Amino acid sequence: MKYILSLFTTLILAQPALLHAAKPVSGREVPLAFVKQHCVECHNDSTSEGGFRADLLGKELADSASQKSWSRVLARVQSGEMPPPQDTVRPAEAEVGAALTALKTAFHEDALTKHGESGRVRVRRLNRLEYENTVRDLLGIDAPPRDLLPEDDLRDGFNNQAGGLSISPIHVQQYMAAADRALEAASVRQARQDVLLHDSIVGEPRVFFRDLVERDLGAALLVSARHAFLNQRLAEHYDLPSVKGAGLRRVDLPADSVRGGLLTQASILKVTANGANTSPVLRGAWLLERIVGTPAPPPPPNAGGIEPDTRGATNIREQLSKHQSVKTCADCHQKIDPPSFALEAFDPIGRYRDYYRTTETGQKLPETRVFFDDRYGGVKFLKGPSVDTRSQLPGGTEIADVRTYKAALAARPEQLARSLVRKLATFATGANVEVGDELIVDAILKKSQASNFGLRTLIHEVVQSELVTRK
Repeated sequence: MKYILSLFTTLILAQPALLHAAKPVSGREVPLAFVKQHCVECHNDSTSEGGFRADLLGKELADSASQKSWSRVLARVQSGEMPPPQDTVRPAEAEVGAALTALKTAFHEDALTKHGESGRVRVRRLNRLEYENTVRDLLGIDAPPRDLLPEDDLRDGFNNQAGGLSISPIHVQQYMAAADRALEAASVRQARQDVLLHDSIVGEPRVFFRDLVERDLGAALLVSARHAFLNQRLAEHYDLPSVKGAGLRRVDLPADSVRGGLLTQASILKVTANGANTSPVLRGAWLLERIVGTPAPPPPPNAGGIEPDTRGATNIREQLSKHQSVKTCADCHQKIDPPSFALEAFDPIGRYRDYYRTTETGQKLPETRVFFDDRYGGVKFLKGPSVDTRSQLPGGTEIADVRTYKAALAARPEQLARSLVRKLATFATGANVEVGDELIVDAILKKSQASNFGLRTLIHEVVQSELVTRK
């Protein structure tokens, strides 16, 4: 037993390696002429649209401020937001592509010099989930020790980043306590059976993603699949045709179904709600960052918040109207609102709705079954305002509901694939993908294009790329 305890201690005490400091490298060619011709007119000392001064961009990636500004240029041009798509004098795609390549090359060369021998990935300890998985694989038990362990810090949306995985005496003490619990569980080999709806909701995205990988299906199906993995409880929850049994199995969806893909799965919709009410801004921002890969900028300090109205007296559009009157808020909400409004058609636990339910004023409704923890219970609601899912994408595309929004995302499979590649590489290496890595990402996407950016192909290309093989 002492040997096993020592093994657990070894697993968690890998100290993060120190990064060698690297001086900023100058002399990289950046597309300054492109910026002067197509950006400075709207981003100068007199206009400064979006709070950005293109006229102040330097000729080199000489310091962190310059790199941050050029990173912003790369993100906006690559996403197609800039130069504005509706601009009648927008440059040809070849010119845009040449400018992007030049800027990515500058960042790539700078990254190679900056990282040097130290590499882009640091040694780190196991996080809580990795520790739990290791315990399960070594001892063959299912006794989660995470509740004993200190919570890991998030960096870049993940909790396995070297910069956030520190070691303290508390960590050592708690990890040893978790090891003791694991050994006790291993001695009796106790396992639990759990067939609640909660487990079906949690299992759905895992089985769905695994199927996409195994069949090498394209990235567009992440948001637009015409099938789902259901069992009897989940089909009932989604108000879909009956499915028999507790096991999740692949089911073709009705032609007019709003389901299909990650966006409409209860696990995704539940994690972006507060348990009692939907949080549309949170849902929209989460989707843009985690799935689409075009995160909205942080809100200005005076933006204020959107408080849910449990009585249903006002709808989300009325609550957001004051934000739209402030230009700094309106610019962000042009990106956030389309997914926010589209996903308002789903309640906090992922059920479809045409109207908000209230408890104060409105038309009487039959008693509704609501899921509480591990069971359903009856609740009396009133019919509130209708849910309005209409919006318009920044490029002018009209969105009627979640179906058209998913179709708009699926029409840009490379963007979804690019976001997935970044997430895969970040998760696999414990280091976020930087602007200096964009050329490598481009190469991965080019090699995966023939498979429609199949998920298995993307994973193989990421694993074989310099993002993983280069220290």
